[in-house]
Amino acid sequence: MKRDDTPSIGEILESLKGDAQFRKQFELAEVWERWSEIAGRRLAAHGQPRGVREATLYVEVDSAVWMHRFGLQKPEILRRINAIAGHELATDLFLMLRDEDEETPSTT
Repeated sequence: MKRDDTPSIGEILESLKGDAQFRKQFELAEVWERWSEIAGRRLAAHGQPRGVREATLYVEVDSAVWMHRFGLQKPEILRRINAIAGHELATDLFLMLRDEDEETPSTT
């Protein structure tokens, strides 16, 4: 049974948007959701965002070749992220190679 003074889900979400940390999580979720658009389809197929720390977006890539290609596109990727957020959400990309052991299926 709902009381008249109980806020709706929409009202709760709207109030949380005012919280800086919660707003940042919304913005980061949008980066993950729009990653193919931000990085471009070819790059996005070879690298995925893995986290953010102190305005640095960590991106895990398939190989050194793709790491180099991401490095060449770093300014454009950062520009797109910040344009989507409407402010400087990310100031740097940290590129790391995917652990090859994670890709190898277990044979036992």
